Amino acid sequence: MSDEKECCNTDSRCDPGTDVPPLVAESKRMRKDLDRVLQEIKGSPRQCRERSLAVTKVQEAIMWLGMDLKAQSEEDKQNGGDGQPAPYPQSYNPDSPAIEPTADGLKL
Repeated sequence: MSDEKECCNTDSRCDPGTDVPPLVAESKRMRKDLDRVLQEIKGSPRQCRERSLAVTKVQEAIMWLGMDLKAQSEEDKQNGGDGQPAPYPQSYNPDSPAIEPTADGLKL
């Protein structure tokens, strides 16, 4: 038997020393990398339509990777795992005044 801790589904292993599955860690790393690029574009003195479109597309890429994280969590639950905690637990509650900070500390 391996020393690696099983997590999520039986086909997935956690990164050593953490409970984060490798594909979740990969998606989160890519989101942070894209956010770094986004901040660089937004901080540039050059402002033009093309760069504005680039900002929108990078924001979309970050959003789609967030949807990938959601899909991975749902797949984990279907395979008997606990899934990942929802980053915005009050987002579907119209009576809640809570506005959670951006997941993973992204600046967007």
